[in-house]
Amino acid sequence: MLRFYSANVRIANSARAIDECIDIAFEDQIPPDLKIIIINATMGHSLDNLAASIKSKLPGVTVLASSCAGVVGKAGVGESIYDLAIMAVAGPEEEVAFFP
Repeated sequence: MLRFYSANVRIANSARAIDECIDIAFEDQIPPDLKIIIINATMGHSLDNLAASIKSKLPGVTVLASSCAGVVGKAGVGESIYDLAIMAVAGPEEEVAFFP
């Protein structure tokens, strides 16, 4: 069965924002079968920097990223220039498909 995790923060430093989202989403228990991280970031963050930060902390995970005007998550709505939200999907290999 697939499991979903999410978090959102308002932090200007992209690497720190990713760290906080990972801590909040996984509560210090990163699932061993983590497959996908989806990043939504307002325009103050560089998508390249966010993806690189995720890849360095969670190697082998597929990262999808997009910019947006605002995010919604556990912490509520964020429309500042430095809002970031992630959603993560974990579960068995046979239940996740990615078609490039």
